[in-house]
Amino acid sequence: MNKAYDTLSIFLCRRVKKIMKDIIITIFILTQSLVISANDNLNMKSLYKKYLTFNKNNIPIVKIGISETKKNIKIKILENIKINKINIPKNEEIEIRHTIINKGDYSLWLIFDKYPYNIKPNLALYQKYINKLSNLKNKKLEVAHIGNLSVINGNIIDIRRQLIIFGPFKNKIEAQRIKQKLYIDLRLKTEFYAKIKTYPSAEITVRYKNKIISKNNNILRLDANSLELVNLDWGFIKKKKITLRARGELIFTINLNQKLTIVNKIDIETLLKGIIPAEIFASAPKEALKAQAVAARSDILAKIGTRHFLDPFDICGNQHCQVYKGKTIENKKTNKAIKNTKGMVLIDKEGIIDAYYSANSGGYTENNENVWLARSRISLRGRDDFIDWNNSGIFMIGITNSNLKKFIDSPPKTYSQESSYSREGVFRWKKTYNIDKLNNFIKKYLKKYKINKKCLLKDLKPKGRGVSGRLMALRVICKNSKGNFTVYGELQIRRFLGSLKSAMFYMNKTYNNKKQLNKIEFIGGGWGHGVGMCQTGAIGMAEYKKSFKEILTHYYTNSKLKKLY
Repeated sequence: MNKAYDTLSIFLCRRVKKIMKDIIITIFILTQSLVISANDNLNMKSLYKKYLTFNKNNIPIVKIGISETKKNIKIKILENIKINKINIPKNEEIEIRHTIINKGDYSLWLIFDKYPYNIKPNLALYQKYINKLSNLKNKKLEVAHIGNLSVINGNIIDIRRQLIIFGPFKNKIEAQRIKQKLYIDLRLKTEFYAKIKTYPSAEITVRYKNKIISKNNNILRLDANSLELVNLDWGFIKKKKITLRARGELIFTINLNQKLTIVNKIDIETLLKGIIPAEIFASAPKEALKAQAVAARSDILAKIGTRHFLDPFDICGNQHCQVYKGKTIENKKTNKAIKNTKGMVLIDKEGIIDAYYSANSGGYTENNENVWLARSRISLRGRDDFIDWNNSGIFMIGITNSNLKKFIDSPPKTYSQESSYSREGVFRWKKTYNIDKLNNFIKKYLKKYKINKKCLLKDLKPKGRGVSGRLMALRVICKNSKGNFTVYGELQIRRFLGSLKSAMFYMNKTYNNKKQLNKIEFIGGGWGHGVGMCQTGAIGMAEYKKSFKEILTHYYTNSKLKKLY
């Protein structure tokens, strides 16, 4: 009897404790504020500044752009919350709106190239591009210094860069015209750079049940863990609607295009949890996932301070930088890969490398300068994906005009093909267009880039290939020879031809009875630009029992691993 009574007493005590704990938690939730206090002096200048900062555990903090929009933003509340003494129950919605106060003032430049801090740029190398342009009064070349130097646990993290910039331009229309001409005519890909004189300003308001419950000057800071972004305009070029949850801090502010911008301020290790499963199959072998984690971490740190100068963040969460979808897609396997490689990056003699990667190399990767027409990087050399290099025959010397067809039709065994994740129509693929479709591509291209020519297609001719056989230039021969033009760059060639999977291809041409071009079959290999790590090949190497270190040093030549923290 006493034993039963004691057991009942223990049960009741535990039950009461649990109830009291739940009450305390409920009271805390009902009284906590969703708005984060600005105790770290965050302002517009620090948002736009491309510097690396760290949290209390010495882990780099990254500002990643999630969305920009002129519309209102809806947010679902995931916990009972209080904003300015207004209780907002779980599952209710609030709305973020903005009103422009000042557009900001800045001069616009174009970035020609980037250099490490310790290499002196030769401006004369870029003068040849300027000499081929006309009507460029009051324009000049300059070197802009960006980024900062940090020391963490005795390790140096150097994201300082020297940017070769050209300008200033009167407005974005003039800058866009020159940007386009440099790319189409001279093969130089540039990005915008802004010298900001005054920052944009706006009133950011929070509305609940159509009533304003919070007004904020320029910056609204919310705890991301309690929110869900609903029907969000995700993307910066091609937008689509998604629902997204994140960790860390969400910042709602304004960019230099006067758009309401959502920035996720988060440490890099947590950020990677929302990137890795968006960039590679989470079910892939653990060594491939670890390789992806190191590559993604390196790429983020290398890119801070080299792009998005019109925006209050370091990198974007789209394909332009790296795809980020928050905690919505987090996975235990990828989280473990991130944890097991914490703080590890790839470096070469210039510092942390731009660790580019693509879905499938087609059996051979490409030199970075052949794809983006930029300064070459020793860690981004094109190389084979062969399982048995010694028995790869004529392909040991690389892929050339003379052996490309054979390489595509009868390749040696490669990791990117043997991988269990290699899909039909990716490692090797075919696409056929008739003459009407090809002429339509030409018409769209000339219209898009405002090229004052008329062209009915007579022929297409390759004009130079990289070490992987990827086309660097494609000559368009028109029936009227005055209309002839050249499409430069791997990505531009793919887009011109209806978004082919890669520029590693040869052509089979069919003619009618008048010996006129009737259709072209494009037979190619791989998916993506082909620079850096082949993700399918990395999985294949892992399936062949290669370690993540072996995978990384295979694809990123002359590089080595370094643990920063």
